[in-house]
Amino acid sequence: MFLDEIALRPISRVLESDLELNFSNIDYAKLPLDIRIQLEAYKNQATIGDNPYPRPQRYSMVLETLLHDAWQRLNGTPKDVAKRNFIQLIEKYQRESSGLQSH
Repeated sequence: MFLDEIALRPISRVLESDLELNFSNIDYAKLPLDIRIQLEAYKNQATIGDNPYPRPQRYSMVLETLLHDAWQRLNGTPKDVAKRNFIQLIEKYQRESSGLQSH
């Protein structure tokens, strides 16, 4: 199985209170894998905080290792900053993809 065939669970509502937004118009299955991994890392940092889990050791867990490492790099990032970065990455992808479609 190729990494781009692995479906990450959809991220529809990760933000709280007045910052809560619904990005249901984005097809997460069509996002590039690196963006999906980064979004998942931002979501985890924004909702859970620093990564409390050990790094996967088995070679067959490549996707889990990529997700773990992306989240681990965000350790120390405040939850509100992770939320803001999540939103900015979504908005950047929306701008870039709409620009590609108009050409």
